[in-house]
Amino acid sequence: MSGLASESSAPRPPQQRPAVMTDVAKLAGVSHQTVSRVLNASPQVRPETREKVLRAVAELGYRPNAMARGLVSRRSKVLGVVTFDTCLYGPACMMLGIEQHLLDLGHATVWHVSGPSDSLESRDRIDGWRRTLTAAGATVPPPIGGDWSARSGYEAGLMLAAQPGVTAVFTSNDQMALGLLRAFAERGIRVPEDVSVVGFDDIPEAAYLSPPLTTVRQDFDEVGRRSMGLLLQLLEAEGEVPAPPPVVPTLVVRESSAAPRPV
Repeated sequence: MSGLASESSAPRPPQQRPAVMTDVAKLAGVSHQTVSRVLNASPQVRPETREKVLRAVAELGYRPNAMARGLVSRRSKVLGVVTFDTCLYGPACMMLGIEQHLLDLGHATVWHVSGPSDSLESRDRIDGWRRTLTAAGATVPPPIGGDWSARSGYEAGLMLAAQPGVTAVFTSNDQMALGLLRAFAERGIRVPEDVSVVGFDDIPEAAYLSPPLTTVRQDFDEVGRRSMGLLLQLLEAEGEVPAPPPVVPTLVVRESSAAPRPV
């Protein structure tokens, strides 16, 4: 017991705190205002003084406080993004490719299981789906509302299974397509022999569904790179900056879509 007490009461070495600007100023032998000028690349500092400050920064491992620098420079370099034009990153623009794929296979029309009505993404996909069918002269069936979940896709599948003449369905995401496939299997509807199914998102499981799901893949890494590049150009430029082309999603064709059966 005494050994344990002795061990717990032994003094612990003090934890080293991060260096602050006054530490840099003290080591370099200058004022903290001079350190600030050096860190903000002010031209009003002599080269030898700048060199002393930078040596002190390196020796102490000092890292400037980004928030404090933002208050001084009035530039936080933190960007907030709000967008309402989903066509800039592709989903609304991709509807043409999805429906055209199914129409080119010979389907007379394409039914749609949408996301929730209060979702901007869902409304954009409904609009794109409807425009594409209208432009092709195809009948536009009423969309079936879902909520992005597999359960809502399953319920939509049961409704569509009872609907005569359905040969192709586009779901607004892959999770609803998963539920749709389950409902069709329970009702003895074969995919793609009886009905073709296309999803959206290309979730990791899409290639392993039965059958493997035809779907849409979005390159969000490239979307992020282009968006940040454009925002930085807008911050630096004095005039207008041309918008980059949208990142077009890729239609990944697998085994869930095929030509309709001959009537």
